[in-house]
Amino acid sequence: MAPGFVPLACPQAQFAPVWVDDVAQAMVRSIDDERTIGGRYDLCGPRVLTLKELLAYTAKRLGKRVWILGLDDQRSQLMARILGKLPGAPITLDNYRSMQTPSVCDEHNGLLQLGIHPTDIDTIVPTYLGG
Repeated sequence: MAPGFVPLACPQAQFAPVWVDDVAQAMVRSIDDERTIGGRYDLCGPRVLTLKELLAYTAKRLGKRVWILGLDDQRSQLMARILGKLPGAPITLDNYRSMQTPSVCDEHNGLLQLGIHPTDIDTIVPTYLGG
């Protein structure tokens, strides 16, 4: 993460980060459970955070001071159009469009339905980012 400031597209986009081991455990449990055949399970972590909150959380864990400049919708879309043309595009129009829909679970988190307690980011992230 660069020091200084970060212009952030779609700062209010919502996410419920889920730990990959929880997802793997859900897959394993569903393989042996006939009740899951044909079912669909949304898998989410226990906490909903905005993209701005996730970036601030990451910066704090890395010990970086960063000013996050949240862009409005028009500037977010413009950023996606421009940066989407670069090699290794950091954001594309597809990313922009996907962030218009919250990536969260309703009251039916598939992890809970499968008997798995979702792991919070505070349990895992410090093990690889520090802090």
